[in-house]
Amino acid sequence: MDTKIERLLAICKFNSKGKSRWITREEMDSKVFLTETTNGRNYTFIRTAGYNYEWSSTKEIRIFKTSSGIKSNIPSKVRDKLKDAACVVTGLKEDIQIDHKVGREEDADWSSTDEDLYQPLYFKINYKKREYCNKVCKTTDKRFDARSLGYSKGWEEGGEDFEGSCKGCYYYDIAKFRSEL
Repeated sequence: MDTKIERLLAICKFNSKGKSRWITREEMDSKVFLTETTNGRNYTFIRTAGYNYEWSSTKEIRIFKTSSGIKSNIPSKVRDKLKDAACVVTGLKEDIQIDHKVGREEDADWSSTDEDLYQPLYFKINYKKREYCNKVCKTTDKRFDARSLGYSKGWEEGGEDFEGSCKGCYYYDIAKFRSEL
């Protein structure tokens, strides 16, 4: 019988950028997990095999080949230093992605080895940040308002309008934002 990763790769259909199509939970259940129970299902086998993944808001999963995944953009010096760090929000040490603090991908200096430009985030938090920064902020020039998470202020410095810098936004440096409340 094939392994889970072999069954997954058989249904991925990667595009030229190394991303799979969106795969529903039902398809994962019937073609990848087979008879495993849904209680406590673990997707870490994907990362163990050298791939990365993200979830859509409709609970579909997309797989990335490592060479096109988010992790590959992080300089090895930074990745090696932060690979075992806990998420700055949850404290978890599993399913961590090293996040560049600059949320707009085209504005980030991916070659920088300055560790202060990166933060370890639980993958779902990093996904939400990436979705907001690259879809909402980039198109509206409106920064994330942390009051929507129950904080007493929306930004550490600056305001709602993006004025060429992510600094002061909750997502830019979550640990600093939380410590200065």
